[in-house]
Amino acid sequence: MPGAPRFGRADQLNAMAERQGEPRPEILGHIPADSPLLSEQPSKPSASWSGPSGQIDMEEGPPPWELEDFTYSNSDARRYVDVPANWTLFWINPRLLESAGWRYWQPVTTGHPQVTVKIKQMHAPDGNIRREGEKGDILCWMYTSWYQSLQNRTKKQTDLQTQTAIDRAASLKEDFNRGKYGPYVHLDSVQHPTHTSAKITNPTD
Repeated sequence: MPGAPRFGRADQLNAMAERQGEPRPEILGHIPADSPLLSEQPSKPSASWSGPSGQIDMEEGPPPWELEDFTYSNSDARRYVDVPANWTLFWINPRLLESAGWRYWQPVTTGHPQVTVKIKQMHAPDGNIRREGEKGDILCWMYTSWYQSLQNRTKKQTDLQTQTAIDRAASLKEDFNRGKYGPYVHLDSVQHPTHTSAKITNPTD
């Protein structure tokens, strides 16, 4: 375009214009390839305005979805709060709390010096941290070593109850075959169900 600055040597530009049947552009200047103007990075979007204290410049930050932390799942409480690493977190439903109690858990309160809440809207008037409103689940905590010990104790109790049921089934089979329930009644085999136990999942889910 005539009158516009062009990049490259003038003789090359003139020859190119002649081959294409265009009028020769007017060369206003030459910008070297190593010019700082060509190496400058585009500036971030910003807004500025003049106020009583002078001009105010404000840069736009990155969109929130680029800053979002995907380390934890949406149900993991550590996505919303910062707590000590040796804490295990658990969401307790208020109805379960009324029927079963705290069961060694303790509420995570907003006033605790080791707790930082990332989502201020999760502050409840009673000082607890809740999800899904003021009547939602309450966030609780327990030392991880305590939680593991509690899990081991629960497993031992479950194994004991399972073994007791197996022993009773075996005893029942022997009673049938000894004729305790009649001379013509026999029990060939008995099998205890193996898939009746609940699966242990992440406590924060």
